[in-house]
Amino acid sequence: MTQRIRYWSCTRFADWLRGTAQPRSETSGGWHDWERDAKARHPLRFWLAEEFLDRAQDFVNWPMDRLHAVTYWINNRFVEQTHVCRTGLKKGEWHETDERMLHGLFNELVWFVSEQKSWMEYISHSGKYRHFPFWKIKWPFRHFTNFNYPELGLAYLEWEKGLVYNEGWYGYHDREFSDEEKANYPNYGQRTPQAKAAMEIGELYDWWVNVRPKRPDPMDAGGWSAFCSYMRAKYDDAVFHEDRTDDEHVMSKQALDKTNEIEQAYDDEDTVMMKRLIEVRGSLWT
Repeated sequence: MTQRIRYWSCTRFADWLRGTAQPRSETSGGWHDWERDAKARHPLRFWLAEEFLDRAQDFVNWPMDRLHAVTYWINNRFVEQTHVCRTGLKKGEWHETDERMLHGLFNELVWFVSEQKSWMEYISHSGKYRHFPFWKIKWPFRHFTNFNYPELGLAYLEWEKGLVYNEGWYGYHDREFSDEEKANYPNYGQRTPQAKAAMEIGELYDWWVNVRPKRPDPMDAGGWSAFCSYMRAKYDDAVFHEDRTDDEHVMSKQALDKTNEIEQAYDDEDTVMMKRLIEVRGSLWT
């Protein structure tokens, strides 16, 4: 069965044909119970609604399905380039493997938020966004251009962060639980796994985009830049002049040690954040 936005088997007509209406949402156990009950009541009608309508939709939509497949392939291959890991590093320069790994992973996170999450925000709350040109949002044009709006991606993450276990999560959309009922659900009111993942993704994104770029240069923070400027001014542009004094030897060692300490702290921080990103990678999909 081809993936679709709308399925004939999930329409009001299908509910009428089946003889039993589908739930608006349910747990896996709830869906299993509903399916067993619906089949027992009207076996033939259930088959017509669930199997025949799907096959009929596949037959009717076959030409458009093939056209959609072509546009998606073009988008994946040439526009989104989902087979590529983007580093964002300067072209024509040498970059070590560890640097490529760090930048590749976090720039993929940036792409995920700014493009995939932004599209989720648009299709989930399209009523709020009416200013986009048609070639950004209408098929097939949108498959030939990027939908890159970080502010929308961050807005979607904010919405996800607010998801909690509530009546809707447990399949009760039309009423509120009493205090006694809430006590039967230990997780009631707590953040869902989706919300927790959104919080982690948001923190990692902010660190990479806003925090990390503002870290002071280790050579400046450690005093090595200042020491080099002092030596060049004193010894006619020679940092390691043979006539250095004992005090200058001490100054050199202190500046280098401090610079190395800061560089190591930065490297340790990068490693910690990479591990956090790896741990949340299972949530980097839409």
